[in-house]
Amino acid sequence: MRNKNTRKALKELSKKSSANGIDMLVEPKKGKGSHKGLWFRDRKTGEELHFVISGKKEISSGVVRNVSKYLADLSLRVDLAAILKKIWDSVFES
Repeated sequence: MRNKNTRKALKELSKKSSANGIDMLVEPKKGKGSHKGLWFRDRKTGEELHFVISGKKEISSGVVRNVSKYLADLSLRVDLAAILKKIWDSVFES
């Protein structure tokens, strides 16, 4: 995994989420400093999930790994997390 431009990655994540029936909202001022909150909501079930990432110019491979691990751990209890993990990994696999 390599660093990926934040704007491009979030745009691709939004497109893929929407194609899978999930609404995505980016909250620019969530957390300290330049951090961004990502909110996901399943249109069918209404299930919601959110987490905060660094809002720098690029998303580092460490952040990608940690979010992927977080979604994997959460997917045991939350169905939406399993879908988001697949989408997240497909966006950042290059």
